Amino acid sequence: MNLIAKAPITLLEMIAREDSHALRDLGLLSPNQKSDLFAKLGVVQLVNAAAFGTKGGVVKAQAKTLRVSVQAINHWLKCYKDHGFRGLIDGRKAAAKGRTLLPDVTRQWIKDQILNCQRRDAIAEVHRMTLAQWRKWQRTGDPQWALPGFTSPPPDAGKGMPAGFSIANFERCAPDNYQKTLAAQGTIAAYRQLPSILSTCVGTRYLEYVFFDDEKPDVNVRALGYDRPMVPLCFHALDRLTRYPFRPHIRLRWFDADKKTHKHLTQKEFVWYVIFLLCTEGYRTDEVGTTYIQEHGTAKVWKSENLVTPDGFHSFADAVRAITARDGMPGVRLDDSGLFNKPAFSELIYGPQSSGNPRFKAPIESSFHLWRIYSQHLRGQTGRNIEMAPEENYGIAKYERSILKIGMDLPRRIQESLISNYATGIEFGMVAELIRLALAARDDHSFEGWYENGFVEPVWRWAEDPVGTWRSRSELAGLPDHLREHALHQQRHDKLLTDIKQWNPAQAREACLDDPHIAKLSLFDAIHLVPTAWLKPATFNDRNFIEVTEELLPGVDLQYLPELTTLRGRTEVLRRGDKVMILLNPLMPDTILVYDEALAPIGTLTRNVPLGRNDDQVEELFRQRSRIEQAYEAPVRRAMQGQADRRQVVKAMNDDLIMKARAEAKGEPATEAERHSAAGQKAARTAAANRLRKHGDEVDWDKAEMPASSARTTAFDKLPDDVELPDAL
Repeated sequence: MNLIAKAPITLLEMIAREDSHALRDLGLLSPNQKSDLFAKLGVVQLVNAAAFGTKGGVVKAQAKTLRVSVQAINHWLKCYKDHGFRGLIDGRKAAAKGRTLLPDVTRQWIKDQILNCQRRDAIAEVHRMTLAQWRKWQRTGDPQWALPGFTSPPPDAGKGMPAGFSIANFERCAPDNYQKTLAAQGTIAAYRQLPSILSTCVGTRYLEYVFFDDEKPDVNVRALGYDRPMVPLCFHALDRLTRYPFRPHIRLRWFDADKKTHKHLTQKEFVWYVIFLLCTEGYRTDEVGTTYIQEHGTAKVWKSENLVTPDGFHSFADAVRAITARDGMPGVRLDDSGLFNKPAFSELIYGPQSSGNPRFKAPIESSFHLWRIYSQHLRGQTGRNIEMAPEENYGIAKYERSILKIGMDLPRRIQESLISNYATGIEFGMVAELIRLALAARDDHSFEGWYENGFVEPVWRWAEDPVGTWRSRSELAGLPDHLREHALHQQRHDKLLTDIKQWNPAQAREACLDDPHIAKLSLFDAIHLVPTAWLKPATFNDRNFIEVTEELLPGVDLQYLPELTTLRGRTEVLRRGDKVMILLNPLMPDTILVYDEALAPIGTLTRNVPLGRNDDQVEELFRQRSRIEQAYEAPVRRAMQGQADRRQVVKAMNDDLIMKARAEAKGEPATEAERHSAAGQKAARTAAANRLRKHGDEVDWDKAEMPASSARTTAFDKLPDDVELPDAL
């Protein structure tokens, strides 16, 4: 009250004249507010007391003295005229050091009220409700309407509200974005307001971390045989180090008319996709191992106490660790992304629907944005969601459904000739593969750690080369000495002739493929990773094909030739009654795995697919069928061998009798001895004719006499006749 006593009495009189509560309200103001109020009242008093025609000069003079604008003084005059001295009270600031007028308890209460409002315009609503409560408290004096931080209703500051209760001051009490989002939506939406945890791929090895996720492209696809357009569904995998996109699994989301529901991606499909990558891309066998980052939804491997592998494991993670962890190495591990499924505070009891944390696998999440950018040119764009879909999609989808229904009653060739506003499934698959290759081949990226990991190379060009044409250092090293010196001379005088070119993901992956610590699973290892319930007994149809039905391949004719290729590459033929189990990977349906009853691998069967005009394939198919035919007819041949032998004897005897009868009729030798004698005589005549042709008519060999042999004497002839000779002589 000391400050009030020292104030000019005329200003106090100005305040006291307004109402009986004026001085009381003045005493509630802070020193800063009082000083500011008296300064403004002094200006108002001077202007009002000025003579007519001189008020403008007084306003300018006071504005210069107080270092404010003329508009500010004119605003004070208007506020005083409309609201009296309370209109000049500054409700934004309180005492020195910038402390707000509102007590801390009041500020916290306002913040709590804002947090309990759902919409973004909560500040204006809380401000309106607070003023309504203040008026009711002021009018009734009922303590149930009291404002926290006040023992009595605060006076009106002249603007229809207490000092410090402006909406601008309420905005200063508002919570930050994280607090507001957490209260209004929950942890899933609020986590985006938290600072990111930075990580680096420097020092990471190829296949050390592989990210998995499912994705639905924003495009419609036409598929014959269905009465409505389809939507593609995909599983993707991405290597963390090289950012290389592995081949995805793509299929259409068809509509099950019987169950009246769409067939989305399944966990079984994801398991087969992981097995496919383990067999085609491999895993690390060193001390770092391979970690697969999966999500908590569809892209997650199986785990159930009701399922068991042949080795007794109840989860895919344990099964794959058992066959990949060797010699103390970790092998393949499965890790999950962060999961949001709890309430913001445990006391709130109710939590959100479970969902994963995209920051945990940010590289593959961001790659989906590129997939959508690259596929924007495709027909049948659906938009990011139903609210953002093109309005014309309603009419297009209606027309496409009518065409598909009409086409179901037409011949196949007519169905395939119908033109659509959407791409076909085959067209989309081709474009998706082109997009994947384009993403793997792009070098216009800014991947973190690319230079540190060595995925760059120095390049150069001639001064005469077009801009953008770069040559490798190996080409420079292979030049003749004089040309190489000329190129280096150009580079020393023009720095733009050299650069550092970063590799694309495909080049980075290619450089890592020679790592000796990368191994691949055998196709037959799949049986150790899937439940035994997924195996089926072999079933033969009427044409001795092995038929298989697979729910993930509806409408696909899956028939397999019974010729089995064993683990050693030999071929055997399965027959009815052979008790074998088969395992089909729907992602690789052209080959089926065969196991015996003890679930030991036996071999593979090849799918019987329609062939085109490839002569080599047709010839191989006929050879395979011939081998199957020989195997099937062997038991019949063995059973009919007795009849075949008797028929051979009957035929031989009858042929001999007929030949003898014909010979006798012609006067020819009939018996075997006669035929032998006749053959000897014929041979003698033939020999004589041959001698005659050789020696001519000099000697008639048939009539010539043989010369007498000359007499020869030996030592025995001279012995007397009475000499006895040894028995040996």
